[in-house]
Amino acid sequence: MLSLAALILLVCAQVSAQSVDNELWLDQNLSVRLLPKTSLQMKFAERADQGASHLFQVFGQVGVSFQVKPWLAIAPIFRHDRDDPFDPNARYENRPLMDIITHRPRGALQPILRTRIEGRFFEKQAGFLSLRLRPGFDYRLPSKSRLQPGLFVDDEIFYDTRADTLNRNRLRAGASFRVNEHFSFRPYYMLESVRLPGLWDDDNIWGLSLFWRY
Repeated sequence: MLSLAALILLVCAQVSAQSVDNELWLDQNLSVRLLPKTSLQMKFAERADQGASHLFQVFGQVGVSFQVKPWLAIAPIFRHDRDDPFDPNARYENRPLMDIITHRPRGALQPILRTRIEGRFFEKQAGFLSLRLRPGFDYRLPSKSRLQPGLFVDDEIFYDTRADTLNRNRLRAGASFRVNEHFSFRPYYMLESVRLPGLWDDDNIWGLSLFWRY
């Protein structure tokens, strides 16, 4: 996993990139247990670019997560996405998707692999399929703090059937804090690299994820 991330970064570093933008991402996540191994998952997200001065994307999604095995969960999800939400002429997108999540706790360290298969249907455009692989791990720090701090690192690779190539990479690292049994949050930094004709475009992303679980 680490070798793959290093290879991707090496390739990106060898190709000139455009000016780097700083973006701010915020997402709110709600999980409600319906049955012992089934939960309702909801998410709402806002993303700002141009030095975090322009709200360029918002989306909401809802799905159901099934804990099939102790190490395996699957979640069918529907997502509605809007670009430039204050522009009435901006395009929207619908995404039916499926998440397959495997994890194997090893003490304080937990390797995780998320595989996402999504159909992408933009307004007035033909749909296409996207495959996203996100290997990573969570590490729970040895601490007596009530916030139960931890660290996480992951690297997400995108394959787009429309372009028929690996066209995006997101390398992310951050910290996790659990305030109580219902609420936790994760600040993070992510380097997003997008393939453009002849070069990779890199952006710095500063993010915060909020989680409520009931």
